[in-house]
Order: sequence, then C-alpha cells, then structure tokens
Amino acid sequence: MAKKELFEIPFIKWVITNAMGIPVDREKPSPKTIRQASNRLTKDNINLGIFPTGTRHSTKVQPGTAFIQGVSKKDIIPIAIQPPIGFKEYITRKKAKMLIGEPIKFDPDVKYDREKLAEVDQLIKQRFNELNEELKNLP
Repeated sequence: MAKKELFEIPFIKWVITNAMGIPVDREKPSPKTIRQASNRLTKDNINLGIFPTGTRHSTKVQPGTAFIQGVSKKDIIPIAIQPPIGFKEYITRKKAKMLIGEPIKFDPDVKYDREKLAEVDQLIKQRFNELNEELKNLP
C-alpha cells in the first residue's frame, strides 16, 4: 500500500504497480482500498506491506490495519524500520535498522467488532513501540 501521490510519478507508478501496489488516499481512505488489501491477502494469497501509522516517520497507528486483519483472517507481523532520515544520513550512508516482532495472531473465535479492533490497534501500537525502543539500543 502506498500513498496515491506516488502513483502520479511515472517511474515510481510503474515500480509500485508491478509490485502489486495499492494506492491509498491518506486524507480520505475508502472502503475500496480496504477491500483491495483484503483481496490481496485472501484471494491472491500474498503478503501485504503497510505502514499502520500511514507514514514511515510517525508512531500514531491509524485505524484500518486491525480491520484488514478481521476481514482477511490473517496474522499481523509487526516490523519496525528506522531508515536514514534527511540528506546528511543518506550522504554518510547511515544504515537502516529493522526488527521483526512476534505475530499478532488472528483469533477465529472472536468477533472483530469495534472493541476488538481497538484492542488490536492498541496491540499494534504497543508492539511497534517496543520494537522501536529495541532499535534505539542497537548500534
């Protein structure tokens, strides 16, 4: 999933489209986007990469990730990434750091109502915060 603005740049659009990317309007997310994401996970049986915060540089989890889990019946695997930020870090070739957390399992015995979705969103936030703290302590 990638912000729709990236699909306006011809080469990037070509790359994202060929990687089966889905455009997302971050200002007005639509149910169609959620359906496309869910279909990729279920019908196409492929993995889906998203930033549940809506961007690489935020920590506020946006609603939607837990909903996609409820619809697709798939686990969520949190991955924290701390990429180089800014010109200086790119020029000095600062390495990106990444950690993979324990999966947030889909529970088929639970109804994914608003309460459950909020619980999963909170768990996503907690796991990402834990992973980000671990990343800060890595060299």
